[in-house]
Amino acid sequence: MDSEHIPKSLPLLKIKASNNYDVGYQIGQRFKQAFSLMNESPTGLTLKNFYNSENGKAIFDEYVTKTTEAFPDIVDEIRGMADGSEMSFDQLFLNSILSEVTLTTISKKEKEIAGCTDILVNTDQCKLVGHNEDWDSHVSGHAFLIDVEVDKDERKIADDIDESNIRETLCKRDERFVGFVFPGELVGSTFAMNKHFAFTINTLVPRRFNQGSVILFVLLRALLKCETISECVEVMKCEPYGCSYGININVASLNTSDMWSIEVYPDQDKTVVDLLHIPKQAHDDDSLQYVHTNHYKHIDDVDEMEGLEGSKAREDVASSVQTPSSIEDVRKVLGDRSSDVQPIYRLPTETKNVLTAATAVFDLNEKTLVIYHGNPANEDTPNTVVPFIQ
Repeated sequence: MDSEHIPKSLPLLKIKASNNYDVGYQIGQRFKQAFSLMNESPTGLTLKNFYNSENGKAIFDEYVTKTTEAFPDIVDEIRGMADGSEMSFDQLFLNSILSEVTLTTISKKEKEIAGCTDILVNTDQCKLVGHNEDWDSHVSGHAFLIDVEVDKDERKIADDIDESNIRETLCKRDERFVGFVFPGELVGSTFAMNKHFAFTINTLVPRRFNQGSVILFVLLRALLKCETISECVEVMKCEPYGCSYGININVASLNTSDMWSIEVYPDQDKTVVDLLHIPKQAHDDDSLQYVHTNHYKHIDDVDEMEGLEGSKAREDVASSVQTPSSIEDVRKVLGDRSSDVQPIYRLPTETKNVLTAATAVFDLNEKTLVIYHGNPANEDTPNTVVPFIQ
């Protein structure tokens, strides 16, 4: 599937619910057919093979136990997705450990990091976060947007919640967010926003994962509950459990001039979380943009997998241009195909099934999220425009 076969407008599901189970149920019910496609894809087969392997089910069960202890409301959301799509809970939870399984089981010759590329511009002239969402071409054309409002039913929430515990605080909190989702996955693992932040996600590939900790996709989903950057950091540390795998999260405040880049690294059964502040700067012709792709930039002494030459090539190209001064400049960078190693805007080949499924730009000055489904360098008009949440 190439970019010409990606739908020109994204399906949008608006959800109002009183609990997370209902959110999941509505998603599963609406996109039941697309969920089936995910399970039948090569990625779905890899997950099933892991589940049926000698130690797979035991590892799976441990993840379920620890994740349910830490974020029972989000696990309920997965249960709702399973019931709504008429699939088993195990199938849907498997989709949520995709990073932990697929990135540590693929063979050397198969290794090509699926994505993505981010560019953050925070100057007095331009305040933008651009993101290319690169993923498996088998499911990329079935992505959708969800617009969610959760007004928690206070009667069903325990009165003895410990408000000093970030997880219990977030469990009780009402929610409002918009996110781009691939079928069968939790919202939060691609790009999304709540009332406070825009989030974009980049895959990282450490060689190890923390077995018996909280799974990555659930923590990314939990970020959409956060109101401060310190809460975001606490969520990713997820003490005392830890985060199961590595990730890069780029965050822009919707209400101040602040931007940040977070790197998460699993290290000997502990979780390292590094927060880099990207302050507003005076605009000039130097390359002031911050670029992140799929390798670690600010945590030292990490043990990463091979196959990162393409990630570094994309970063080099995006970092070499003059500081963007408009959304058109950012679109041009994200649509660049000049690299012979790996272009920023990606199309599938005979041997690689990775493509840029969508390009998102959060325009912090205009307060809009714009999404392009073709090469953004050639698209003057976005396919989807979403105003920021008020």
